[in-house]
Amino acid sequence: MSVSGSDWSGAYVGGFLGAGIFAGTAQDLGGDALDGEGIAIRLHDPAAEFGIRAGYNLQRGNFVYGGEIDLSGTTFDVDAQYDDDYRQEASTAAMLGITGRAGLAMGDTLAFVRGGIGFAKIGGCISDDEDSCEFDDDEILDVSETVTGVILGAGIEHQFSDALSMTVEVMQFESGYTDLISYDSGTDDDVARFSADSKSLRLGVNYSF
Repeated sequence: MSVSGSDWSGAYVGGFLGAGIFAGTAQDLGGDALDGEGIAIRLHDPAAEFGIRAGYNLQRGNFVYGGEIDLSGTTFDVDAQYDDDYRQEASTAAMLGITGRAGLAMGDTLAFVRGGIGFAKIGGCISDDEDSCEFDDDEILDVSETVTGVILGAGIEHQFSDALSMTVEVMQFESGYTDLISYDSGTDDDVARFSADSKSLRLGVNYSF
C-alpha cells in the first residue's frame, strides 16, 4: 500500500557532525617489532568527525535509491606505551566514502541502509623509544598511508521542507591491512601491517535541489 509523501528524487548536498569509537591496529608479522610474531595491538578511543557530502536520489513509489559521496575529517589521534619498552601511535586524519543508498519513504521520513567503499588516511608507528615516534634510530615501523575498506550504515532522514532535511545515521568502516617494511633494518623479516576501523553516529543536514 502506498503512503502519500514527499518527492525524494534529485540531487542534494549537506554536512554532518559525528562521534564514535575509532581505532588503529598494528600487527607484527616478523616478530621483531613487538617481540612476538603475529602479535596485534589495537588502539581505540572516542573521537569526533565532521564532513560534507553530495548525492543523488531516484524514486519509484515509496522506494528511494541512489548514490552518495562524503568527505570527513576526524580527531582520532592516540598513543600508548606498553611493556615499558615500546610506544604505539595511531591516527585517522580523513575519510572518503562512496556508497549506494536505498530505503523506504514514509511521508516526510525516509528509512535507509547504505553500503560501499571507503578510504581512510591513517598514520601510526611502533617505536622502541617509549617517549617518541620521531624519525630517528629508535623508530621501528611507521605508516602514513591510505587504506581501503568497507562501509555499512543505516539511518533516518526527515524532510522539514522541499529543500531541507535532517539525517541521523550509524556508520561502520572496516579497512584492510597495509604491509610495510621496517625502517630500522629494511629486511622482509621486519614487516608489520596496519589497519583502521570505526563505528560512529552522525547527525547531518541536507539541502535538496
